[in-house]
Amino acid sequence: MRLIDADALANVIETNCPALNFAALLSKGWVLSLIRDKTNTPTVELKRGKWIAAWFDSRPVCSECGKFADERTDYCPNCGAKMDGGDEDAGDD
Repeated sequence: MRLIDADALANVIETNCPALNFAALLSKGWVLSLIRDKTNTPTVELKRGKWIAAWFDSRPVCSECGKFADERTDYCPNCGAKMDGGDEDAGDD
C-alpha cells in the first residue's frame, strides 16, 4: 500500500499535463475532481507500529504486519503503518 498526498498529485497533474484536445481536457478535469472530492475518498485508519530487530536477520520487522523491510523508514512498505512507535520518533530504536 502506498499513501499519497492528494493535493500534491492534483498540483502535478495541473502543472504537467496540458489538455491537448477536448477529450483530454474532460479527462483531466474528471481525474482532478476525483482527487479533490473528499466526500468519496475512502479513509484508512492510520496504523502505528515500530521496527523490531529479528535475532536471525539484519532486516527490520514491522510490529503491525510482521513482514521484513529492506531498511528502516517512516512507514512500513508492506502495510503502511507509521513507524513512530506510538510516542517515539520515526525510525528510532
